[in-house]
Amino acid sequence: MKKMIFLAALIFTAAFPLCTYAGITPKEPTKTSGCYNIASAENLYWFADYCKNAESTDSVYAMLTNDIVINSGGAYSYSTNLNEWEPIMDFKGKFVGDGHSITGLYVKDKEYAGLFGSTGEGATIDGVVIDRSYVEGTKYVGAVVGYNQADFLYRCVNKGTVASYTEGASTGGIVGSHNSRSNFAYCQNYGEVIGTDYTGGIMGASERSGQPLRELENYGTVRGNKYVGGIIGYMSAKSAQDVVYQCFNKGNISAVEKAGGIVGFSDYYTSSGSNGSYGWIMRSYNTVKNCYSSGWLSGANTYGIAGHNDGLVCAYNCCYLQWTANDKTVSNISGKNIGEELSAAEFASGKAAYILNSEKTPLNSAWTQDIGKDDYPCLNALDRGLVYRNILAEEYSNTEDDLHKTCRTLGNTDANKNVDMLDVIQILKKAENSEYFMPIETSASQKQPDGVYGDINGDGSVTDADASMLLDILSRGGRVDMSVGTYIFGIY
Repeated sequence: MKKMIFLAALIFTAAFPLCTYAGITPKEPTKTSGCYNIASAENLYWFADYCKNAESTDSVYAMLTNDIVINSGGAYSYSTNLNEWEPIMDFKGKFVGDGHSITGLYVKDKEYAGLFGSTGEGATIDGVVIDRSYVEGTKYVGAVVGYNQADFLYRCVNKGTVASYTEGASTGGIVGSHNSRSNFAYCQNYGEVIGTDYTGGIMGASERSGQPLRELENYGTVRGNKYVGGIIGYMSAKSAQDVVYQCFNKGNISAVEKAGGIVGFSDYYTSSGSNGSYGWIMRSYNTVKNCYSSGWLSGANTYGIAGHNDGLVCAYNCCYLQWTANDKTVSNISGKNIGEELSAAEFASGKAAYILNSEKTPLNSAWTQDIGKDDYPCLNALDRGLVYRNILAEEYSNTEDDLHKTCRTLGNTDANKNVDMLDVIQILKKAENSEYFMPIETSASQKQPDGVYGDINGDGSVTDADASMLLDILSRGGRVDMSVGTYIFGIY
């Protein structure tokens, strides 16, 4: 019996040779419904060994069930005698942090540096928090993933230092380089990011993304030589046109050249060919939407939203803090400013939140703000107020004014679920010809004295004055947001 046990131990050791570490002895975690329950540093190191020796990690599933401490005092660039981490390479399974932290992750001088050196197609990384850690590498460097090709990367947070001092490296708070058509969202960086050519608070470089890179937040200091951004250092348009959506930066960004509040440098790509009788040229470029930056930028060329060549980048509904950038340019694609410069008072007034919500106030607004309390808009904060615009007073408020309520409720005169120019025409016809048909049912949400849609000014009748009021509102850019359950007239 003893011989059989000894033989089994030899077979396991041969198949999965255990690495040795200064203060950590790998220990196999428990497994529930196919998921490894990682409850300690010993479990985490065992899991790294397992992934290294497994033929494939396609079906591997692991979850943190506790906060993990690798080095109790944290890890810093000057640290010695620490437990080092060997990044997991080419991971294609599922790893869920469940909001638990990994403290004292220490990676030094790795080409692919991070908790995961690289991830492959099919992988999911969700809810990982890296705290008081030091990750340094030479090519692809990120606290969570060095080189990312995962299908899903969600809800990851970095609170440590990420660094590279090697020319040409891609360095980011969460990911070094992103090359995937994956879903990448809801990540935050609080740590310091130090890089060279491609450096960003969230990712150093985006080589390809088929889905919008969305709802990303940077609070940490980011510095490098060139192409340094609060969210992304460098965006390529060669493989796919990227969209950066609903992100913000509050960290200070510095570069020798080309620093951007959101994107350090957005490239474009030109392709050409011929179709027998004629030639063609196609140009690909990137887009930044509904983003803001309030961090200070320093360098030879600083851009409030995105650095670029020849203005070949689009920016819609973006804004940045006044005086933080030294370059103001117009997009040659959209013809609009690449970000609107706003004062601190305008940010505090609610104007920025209104712009970031595409100049409307849907009930499910991504950007909210308690005016008078919050200096800046908040992203996905359900405990903050919606921001409305009073077009008559040119002010912003957390309270919808009576004019907007009336227009939203009674402006839909033709029952087509849109408040538009057809409603103006219908009101005018009603005002000119009393026999013209118009709905007389009372509004579902507000009953008027005469029960008629179109009495916008509330005088008890439908006249050309109502049409004039509605026309004036539409001329100011009013429109309807169809993404919510009720029909919110987008004029706020």
